[in-house]
Amino acid sequence: MPFPRNPILARFFINIGRADILGSSVKNLYKYTKIYSGGVPELIDGDVIRTIVPLKKSNSIISNDLDGTANQDSNQVTNQDNRVQSILEFCSIARTRE
Repeated sequence: MPFPRNPILARFFINIGRADILGSSVKNLYKYTKIYSGGVPELIDGDVIRTIVPLKKSNSIISNDLDGTANQDSNQVTNQDNRVQSILEFCSIARTRE
């Protein structure tokens, strides 16, 4: 059975609904890391608990979405650069209000 580092604080957060039952996060961490990356997380106990979650490169939907987002971002930046250039060219000629 897991035990909290600060039992009073742990009970407080469980009572106000801001924390799950003690130990459920570690169980879920192992469960979902195995499902999504096929690895096992590494927990390092110290002043601060560090967690290292292994990732694997794949041609999954996630990496395809990230590539699509990057392309969309670069297209958007190019369009904005073109618009800024057009505005600067327009402003280079002195004009009246009319």
